[in-house]
Amino acid sequence: MLTPTTLLAEQHFRTFNDRFSSFPLNVAELSRFGTAKSTRNTLEGIESGKVDIVIGTTSCCPRT
Repeated sequence: MLTPTTLLAEQHFRTFNDRFSSFPLNVAELSRFGTAKSTRNTLEGIESGKVDIVIGTTSCCPRT
C-alpha cells in the first residue's frame, strides 16, 4: 500500500498489524523513519516472499 505521507504510512502499518494479528501474514513498513537495516530487511523479505503486505511512501528508500 502506497501512502502520500510518512505519518499515514505509520498509522496504516499499526492498523494493519492490529487487524491482521490473528492471521499468518507478515506486514512491513518502508518509510524515511526506518533505519537502513530495517529497510534492507524489509526489501529482502519482499524479495524472498516472507513479507506479505508492505506499507510505505514514495520517498521511503534511496534510489539504487
